[in-house]
Amino acid sequence: MSTSDTIRLALLAQVNYDTAAAKEAIDFVQDDPVKSALFIQQHARVTTETQPVAKAVKAEQEATEAYALFTTASSTDTASLSTTANSTRTNQAASS
Repeated sequence: MSTSDTIRLALLAQVNYDTAAAKEAIDFVQDDPVKSALFIQQHARVTTETQPVAKAVKAEQEATEAYALFTTASSTDTASLSTTANSTRTNQAASS
């Protein structure tokens, strides 16, 4: 079983095997393990919705907000690493 299959099975189970809600979750997650974990956590926390698809949509909205924290951190980390690498190259070139 692939990682994609594992993620999709977990999402299907999380939405109590409602295929319409599972499709909503799968479309959002796009086989991304971080998005999957966030969706599952947020779905468990949604108490304001009782219909499976509405609950999945609400979980998607909440997970999207949380996912921004990860994409911002990754971009910042990458930029920081790039700046450090450029500084190191500049210092090495100046020493030559």
